[in-house]
Amino acid sequence: MLNSVERTPLIVRLTAPFAWRSERRIAMKLLGFGATEEGSAHDMMRAAELTEDPRLKRLFFRHSVDEARHAAAFRAAAAKLGGGSTRAGEALRARREDLYERLGLVRFLAFVHHSESQAKRQFESLAAHFADTPELAHLFEHIVKDEHQHATYSGQLLVELEEAGRGQEVTRARRWVRWWLRWGAWRRAGRDLGERFIRLFLATLWLVALPFFVVPARLSRDAAPGWHALPAPDDTPARIRRPF
Repeated sequence: MLNSVERTPLIVRLTAPFAWRSERRIAMKLLGFGATEEGSAHDMMRAAELTEDPRLKRLFFRHSVDEARHAAAFRAAAAKLGGGSTRAGEALRARREDLYERLGLVRFLAFVHHSESQAKRQFESLAAHFADTPELAHLFEHIVKDEHQHATYSGQLLVELEEAGRGQEVTRARRWVRWWLRWGAWRRAGRDLGERFIRLFLATLWLVALPFFVVPARLSRDAAPGWHALPAPDDTPARIRRPF
């Protein structure tokens, strides 16, 4: 069975030809990455504000700046593919999830390490996929370097916590983060599948049910279609005196 290190590149290689098959799809994917990176920048900045450790404050702040730069780079690359394709992604908005407050230090670091490691593998695979498109390949290669640094420092912090006697807590946090991210991915996939099913169901209902209302309505019409003269109004004095 493949582990996460082997599974991510394989999934990217298999799905990239379909997921990145046109300029519009590429632009939308890049905008999605940009929104994710911007949301991460907000969360890292919030973590830098809340922690009282000067070292963590410096690392989180630098991480936030990197993520903000990635978001700008992704959006700029999407814009170069054409304004028409990027306007469709205006609904994509970054969201701050306040992960440092919700998860606590250990789980937050485990989340950062796991996410950045996974992003590094994904972007490495995309850089290889776009080897014939130097601009996109260079974009992913540049971001991979930052993702490697993020995964390295967060992993080192987890090792230091283990050495400080919090090994069991770190192990539980690593395990919890993996399952938490899988559950989130499952929910997103279910939501997307549900939206597609609803659209298909409503379209099918419209095509199937509409004839049952239109045909009887047309058959029940007494007059032929078109303009018809109305009967002359009743303007007699008796009718005028009667309001209804």
